Amino acid sequence: MKKPTSPNLLAIIEHLGLKYTNELNQKGSRQAHQRSAYRQSANQGADELLTNAIQAVVNPALRTFLTSVFAEPEVRQILIQPILRKGVAHGIRIESLKTVAVGVQYWCSFSEAQREVLYVGTVLHGIQHWLTPCIQVGSDCDDVMHTIARSALRVLDDAHPSYAGLLRLCMGWANADEDSDFAVSLRERMQLAVETLDLLRF
Repeated sequence: MKKPTSPNLLAIIEHLGLKYTNELNQKGSRQAHQRSAYRQSANQGADELLTNAIQAVVNPALRTFLTSVFAEPEVRQILIQPILRKGVAHGIRIESLKTVAVGVQYWCSFSEAQREVLYVGTVLHGIQHWLTPCIQVGSDCDDVMHTIARSALRVLDDAHPSYAGLLRLCMGWANADEDSDFAVSLRERMQLAVETLDLLRF
């Protein structure tokens, strides 16, 4: 017959069990807090990079346009995705997109203001480039991109119609009689540029 466990020993066992449980709970709480802090830091970093991409534009109307487009949840989600090389992150997408857009805006001899439209147009082409694999089969990505930008484009129409018209040409959203060989070559230049996005390193 086993000797009964003394009350003191039971109390010690219970105390150790409670202590171990508390330590596990505290460790789990710390890890959850660390994950939360990391996510918050990553979001703040992404917000700063998105803001920098918008601030590369001087014209207030075009800034407002980009701000509105970036505010769309699906656009933000696309732009803050990391660029991975062999499983290692090399910046996020908006960084490479900004680099490409800055390069394209000096492709032709436009005025400074018109070049900013080219920058914005290239950014839209980049978003569309990454959006294409995400849309449902049977959907037209150009239509989806146009839908995302439509309300912001209407605001740009009111603020600066000529910029809105040039942006439509850049995206292929203009009326057929407004299109031209130059506009087609401009779009092709932007599309070729954004095809290099996933190859850029930081």
